[in-house]
Amino acid sequence: MSSIKLLSFPLLVFSEIVRSMGFLEILELSQVSRRTLNYLNLARISVEPIHIINGIVDKMTIFNESCTEKKFQIEFLKTPQPVVGQMKVNDISIDVCKDATQQIIQCNSNQFGYGLVHILTHFDKIFYRMEYAIGIELSTLNAMRGILCHSIFRKCDYVQIRGRTETLSNEDCEYLLEKTQPTTGITIFSKLSPDFDYKKILHFSRLRVVNLGKMPLEDLKALDSEIAILGNHQFSESDINELLHHWIEGNNRKLRRLQLDGFKDTPDWDILLKDIVHTEWNSRERERYYKSKYTDKVETIDCENGMDFRNRDGQRATVVHHSEFLDFLTPEPVVDQMKVNNVHINICEKSTRQKVIHCNSNQFGYGLVHVLTHFDKIFHRIDIAFGIELNTLNAMRGLLCHPIFRKCSYLQFRGENETLSSEDCKYLLEKTQPTTGITIFCKLSLDFNYRQILHFPRLRVPNLGKMPLEDLKALDSEIANLGNHQFTEADINEFLHHWIKGNNRKLSRLKLDGFKEAPDWDILLKDIVHTEWNPNERGRYYKSKYTDEVETIDCENGRDFRNKDGQLATVVHHSEFLDFLIWHDRHPE
Repeated sequence: MSSIKLLSFPLLVFSEIVRSMGFLEILELSQVSRRTLNYLNLARISVEPIHIINGIVDKMTIFNESCTEKKFQIEFLKTPQPVVGQMKVNDISIDVCKDATQQIIQCNSNQFGYGLVHILTHFDKIFYRMEYAIGIELSTLNAMRGILCHSIFRKCDYVQIRGRTETLSNEDCEYLLEKTQPTTGITIFSKLSPDFDYKKILHFSRLRVVNLGKMPLEDLKALDSEIAILGNHQFSESDINELLHHWIEGNNRKLRRLQLDGFKDTPDWDILLKDIVHTEWNSRERERYYKSKYTDKVETIDCENGMDFRNRDGQRATVVHHSEFLDFLTPEPVVDQMKVNNVHINICEKSTRQKVIHCNSNQFGYGLVHVLTHFDKIFHRIDIAFGIELNTLNAMRGLLCHPIFRKCSYLQFRGENETLSSEDCKYLLEKTQPTTGITIFCKLSLDFNYRQILHFPRLRVPNLGKMPLEDLKALDSEIANLGNHQFTEADINEFLHHWIKGNNRKLSRLKLDGFKEAPDWDILLKDIVHTEWNPNERGRYYKSKYTDEVETIDCENGRDFRNKDGQLATVVHHSEFLDFLIWHDRHPE
């Protein structure tokens, strides 16, 4: 669709269209005209923080919300690359090489200083409330000073100071913080100068210092962070005891987690908890596991062996030792309340940018039904995707009786060390009635009734066990991903013959693991008339959409055959997997 046609749409429609585009498409669209760029700005397109690093590699990356997958990247390569195009940003042109499939733009490294500011200011015109995280090699700071003076860098969310062999001075630290003004936190990998002024970094919500050095105890007691991870320090058990007494007196009110390394052996609890009234874990008082979210990932800390105590206001805290680390943990304080379904739920933290609300886990059973029923009053045709740990099922039975759970779209059985019985599976399916599909991560009981799961459009079972071949032939799914099974090439051959006769009509993909080496094709395709790939008959790549993401399967080496109605199918081997694919669209784009 041309930009002229796009601009003819109302702003609301235009906004929905561009939000469905990839980042590279949006960037290319923004270069068409100033009018298009202005329209993009009005569309208020949100974007995750842009990650910038320099040094050994120079690149800008946009990840997905959980920071597990790259969505877009601009690389500044040290090895010169041939120029195949130009990117016009902020009224200047930058030589580039593009990979649209991978959503990557490559530039030569000599354009990093020249292009970085222009690219960021251009992004700032496209994206709504743009933020970025920057990782800077300390050895490159002098070369970066001219760039960092630009006001665009004051939109910084997080700063990472890199270079483990370098030493960070007060002056350089002050300069970097002044130019970037990070709002969330900093990580310092480099060493700190002997006269380092720690007080200038103690106010950040997130603080990680790998080589803390000789930080004075008084500075530690002045810590104003929510989460601090401090390494290579010189604090003893008696120092920590003094900090704990300081907290008990009502100080460090923001602190939720302090992690200190350097405790390979269990600390001397008599010194560390001297004159502090404490108890061992009581399951009625608190949960066993503490969840801590530094920026994107949630870490789970086992506090079964922790020592519990309270401050003068009754706030509970736990000190627990793990491996080389000592963790001081406090439950998240209540900062607000959420009224849903005529009940109040305490809120510990809200993030408007990340669209996240944090509550304490003891409100899960109490609040879940109320939150969901409230959502059901707000949103049209609410769907629920539900993942349940099997070892929590007994505690969840009372909740699952509520009819709100019958709006379930997808169900995930979790717990790889647990065994799912037919009875528990039947109970969960009855209470949730998932419409789209299920995933079962746990093992299945020896007498498991497979027939109760074969009708789901999407089915994933990583530990299939001894599923009878007759049950596989009864499969009524569209896409099934089955692992750790016991089917042989002869079994699969019988299944393929079953499909050729006109059965399993809904099936579009069956993926089976357990084939590290290529299968014995003579057995697998016995008595089946088949051919190798013919580009006139079908495309090379098969596209499969399980729920949200589209997977592309290379079928160049696949064997093709047809059922009695002329429907084309392919069997192809990749790595440890065997794929049986039915072509509803023989030449996808």
